[in-house]
Amino acid sequence: MKDDTSQAEKAYWTKDVADDLGMAVTTVRKYASLMEENGYTILRNEHNQRAFLERDILIMKRIKSLAKAHGVTIEDAVNSVLKGVPSNEVQTVSGSDTSTMSPPDTKENEQLQALITRYDDKFNDLKNDNDELKGMIQELQQIVKGQQSYIDDSIKKRDEQLLQSIRELHQARIEAASTEKKGFFSRLFKKESL
Repeated sequence: MKDDTSQAEKAYWTKDVADDLGMAVTTVRKYASLMEENGYTILRNEHNQRAFLERDILIMKRIKSLAKAHGVTIEDAVNSVLKGVPSNEVQTVSGSDTSTMSPPDTKENEQLQALITRYDDKFNDLKNDNDELKGMIQELQQIVKGQQSYIDDSIKKRDEQLLQSIRELHQARIEAASTEKKGFFSRLFKKESL
């Protein structure tokens, strides 16, 4: 830890970070463990409790954002966000007083901000593509709905026409049979009278 305390950075405990990020304390611990497994150092006090700096919280926000994307695991999000982020020096925090921690290097902040901006841009591009695909799907659903309605109407009209044709054919057969019966009996009775 540096001796210069004029530019001290505030640190936050796990519960504070969980409240800020809107996630469970266990999830914050999982993110922190994965970050540490990938070489990232998070400050700890003499009781081995994690003390998160603003940069740590920014990285966790980005991990959370990437992890929400379809098909991205938390592990992949951690790996992606931590690429290019230099690991911190191991530091300890005494007691609950975290106000004397030194700030990160300006160059490290710039690198982190550039990395976050790059991933924000990629995330926004993916979000825009996703929104565009959703719009296309809705249009296709409307087209399919219209086609299904047309097909249903066509089938209904065809069925009505077939039913009408069957009725007319049946009526014509009845009339023909009735005429044929009259002709047979009238011929039969005519012959007897002769």
